[in-house]
Amino acid sequence: MQYAVINVTNKHNKIHKIISSGFTIVELLIVIVVIGILAAITVVAYTGIQQQASAATLRSDLKSVSTSLELDKINNGGYPTDITDANDDSRLPKSPDTFYELDITNDDYCLTASSDAARTSFHVSSDSGGAIQDGPCSGHDGYIPSGGGGGGGGSVTWTERVAGDGAFEHQWGVVTSSSDGTKLVVFPGYGDHIMTSTNSGATWTSRAITEEEWKATSTSSDGTKLVAVTQASYLYTSSNSGVSWSPNMSVAVGNKFGVASSSDGQRVAVASPFGIYTSSDSGANWTLQPSTTSTDWFYIASSSDGSKLISNVHEEGYIYTSTNYGVSWSIRSSSGSRYWSSFASSSSGDKLIASAFDDYIYTSTDSGANWTAHSDAGSRIWRSVASSADGVNLVAAPDGGNIYTSTDSGATWTENTTPGSKSWTAVAISSDGSKIVAVAYDGTIYTGSY
Repeated sequence: MQYAVINVTNKHNKIHKIISSGFTIVELLIVIVVIGILAAITVVAYTGIQQQASAATLRSDLKSVSTSLELDKINNGGYPTDITDANDDSRLPKSPDTFYELDITNDDYCLTASSDAARTSFHVSSDSGGAIQDGPCSGHDGYIPSGGGGGGGGSVTWTERVAGDGAFEHQWGVVTSSSDGTKLVVFPGYGDHIMTSTNSGATWTSRAITEEEWKATSTSSDGTKLVAVTQASYLYTSSNSGVSWSPNMSVAVGNKFGVASSSDGQRVAVASPFGIYTSSDSGANWTLQPSTTSTDWFYIASSSDGSKLISNVHEEGYIYTSTNYGVSWSIRSSSGSRYWSSFASSSSGDKLIASAFDDYIYTSTDSGANWTAHSDAGSRIWRSVASSADGVNLVAAPDGGNIYTSTDSGATWTENTTPGSKSWTAVAISSDGSKIVAVAYDGTIYTGSY
């Protein structure tokens, strides 16, 4: 602060007036910096408090679920293997931001609770006596930090993979990946051989299977439990990473275009012209949901716990979503009526991606209530989309064109000129978003890594 001293004299007194001339620039800058530091400290403290509160909510949710499951076991002589029967038919209690991953049998269970707000995961199991433990259950994805934990940003390095020895024709139509990207399974558009890999596509093994027109497949996060659907015949299940397959006669014969699984492989949903079929025991038994039998369904995707589903009706129609394992569905008219071709979901089911034929890529951040079109990737014949567990890393493949990738939940897209323009048929991505696999109708397989 600067001061000016002015001498004022009259005939009686000599008066000294001190007049302030204000702050200097340096002093003002110091004040601004101090305020900024205090604001930053406040924000950090508030964020920490929010995360602590969200973590407390996760623990509370797990405690409530553990109590509910134990009461079910006392009342019914075992844990409910169908979660729709849990908590006295009221399902598992949870807060809006919490998402579950569950392994359960009649005798034991392990449940993981995660949330983006808490930025962490906890789990409880029948072996822990109700004690909440840090981290996810073994085999569960748990919370994955935004950015894909190593897959966010940068360019993709692509490698062409050779599968097979020329003994049969390759026209690949379907692909799936375990959560870590090591176990891969590819199906031909039509044929009697599939290929499996346990080392991210470096080497492949041929598996003989019934000749079918394969339309879709899904896998558990560990890559052991798989379900595959065909154009006109039965669906097939595998419990050994695709080494052997069994036809399932419980689902009606006819076109089946989509299948989705929970991360533990227990919950499976199939979209068909007859309605939505659901299973809570890895496809051993199936239920045709009564609310879905009045129309035909095409493609489908699932949250990691299997509770949230997204599908579409008719060849050209609206998107529908379910939050109760496919029992009831809500139309999402904001998406518009389009020729949808593929869906993918984040673990929580909050972030969704959809592609359409001769149209754009669309994303939603509120479980399908509202949708955003992304014109920067262009209007193309999109065939397949895939999402990392956190919904941050996305990949989309067109029929005739280059693969596009996004590392910001679809806000911006990057055209991958390598591996080049092809008739891509399917893509898959690891949970952390760092590994990609893409297959084309010309028989080529490419894996990509950030």
